[in-house]
Amino acid sequence: MIAGLVVRVLYFIDWHRSAFRFFHVLSGLDMKTLLGSGDDFYHGRAVFSAYSFFLACIRLFCGIEGLPTAVVVVQMLLGLGSIVLTVFVARKIFGSDVVGISAGLLLGVYAPLVIFESHILKASFYMFVSLCSL
Repeated sequence: MIAGLVVRVLYFIDWHRSAFRFFHVLSGLDMKTLLGSGDDFYHGRAVFSAYSFFLACIRLFCGIEGLPTAVVVVQMLLGLGSIVLTVFVARKIFGSDVVGISAGLLLGVYAPLVIFESHILKASFYMFVSLCSL
């Protein structure tokens, strides 16, 4: 988990200084659409979806100005939770601490997951929810 935390902190620092931080304002990308659906749900104008509810809850606590950054931070925290859940699931399935820790370590440093966590996309949220269901 510490390796995953270090990777996420370093990536967040880099992300915060890059142009990727502003991808949510570009039309035609899922990020802008998803933020819009979360805003609609927040105002009671949309049909329920788990991710819209997730975005509305973050907006409730963080406001609209820092919403994209707050979503990324929360998604990265969910990514850390996914690492812990992966360790537990792998331990339970294979009955070995070594396998569980190895699976958690691999997930923690898996670059595509960290990149998905830094964008406003459903993938990292649904992965965490799926692991919770196991």
